[in-house]
Amino acid sequence: MTLRGPFVSELRRAAVTGGAGFIGSQLVRSMWRDGLDVLVFDSSAEAMERNNLLPLLDSGRVELLVGEIRREDDLARIVRWRPEVVFHLAAIHFIPSCAADPGEAWAINVLGTQRLLRALRAAPPRALVLASSAAVYGFAELPRCEEDTPVPTEIYGRSKLRCEDLVADFAAIETQTRCVAARLFNVYGPKDTTPHVLPVIVAAAARGTTLRLGNLWPKRDYVFVSDAAEALTRIAAGAPGFDVFNVGTGVPHSVFDLVRTVEDVSGRRVDLVCDPACVRQNDGHLFADGGKLRRASNWEPRVELKQGLRELVAAPLSV
Repeated sequence: MTLRGPFVSELRRAAVTGGAGFIGSQLVRSMWRDGLDVLVFDSSAEAMERNNLLPLLDSGRVELLVGEIRREDDLARIVRWRPEVVFHLAAIHFIPSCAADPGEAWAINVLGTQRLLRALRAAPPRALVLASSAAVYGFAELPRCEEDTPVPTEIYGRSKLRCEDLVADFAAIETQTRCVAARLFNVYGPKDTTPHVLPVIVAAAARGTTLRLGNLWPKRDYVFVSDAAEALTRIAAGAPGFDVFNVGTGVPHSVFDLVRTVEDVSGRRVDLVCDPACVRQNDGHLFADGGKLRRASNWEPRVELKQGLRELVAAPLSV
């Protein structure tokens, strides 16, 4: 995987906020393999070990900066490192956590982004990629495309939409920087320590415990973590200005589909109970129209769901 295109093909230095996390660590490893120097900015040094990034520090091409996304002194250290491309992944992204403490979610996601962008004004990178979310759209029966009017239904989606606005404003001022919002759909894979639905289903199958879930019918778009990381690097390449891309497979799967597929690839039956206490009100489908990304970069997801679930089932449990 390489950064493609005449605008960023020669880049050698990349910074990743949230770089020790689930998606961030995959992105860091990919860029390191491609020969880039990478600055990992994260609030958790322990996550470096959990996601097997510590060996990369010995290479001399990966540095760790432990910091807080709202601390201006920490952000100034990113700027002094002079990254040519910045991938901004640091956020509170687990929707139940955001709903439980919306003030903290808004502070980390929005205020953190605002302060990062303010710091980068001192030395604007050539490319800035924001990890946004499909949650900005709201639910729909048809696949979502980038031209759809966002109607987020919860604090997480609202916070990400506000971050997109901030990045668009940054692009209007720093006219030599390529600024992109990547609307990630449901990213999954090994080492996801957040209790999203897929790690929880896999853990229930492995442990033989009863799985209590709410709605089983809503369909989502599940994209494997390595595919998501490749998409992020692909969309970093291009002309200055602001743009938005969906990152998803375009193939919807219901929760019930996930349970049955995990049973198939694991060879274990899942004891599934539909628990009214877990039912989410105002639920619906959410999946991508990925045509824009394919046309712009030739990106295609490489890992289909069954293959990805085989890798997830074979990996050590993370939740």
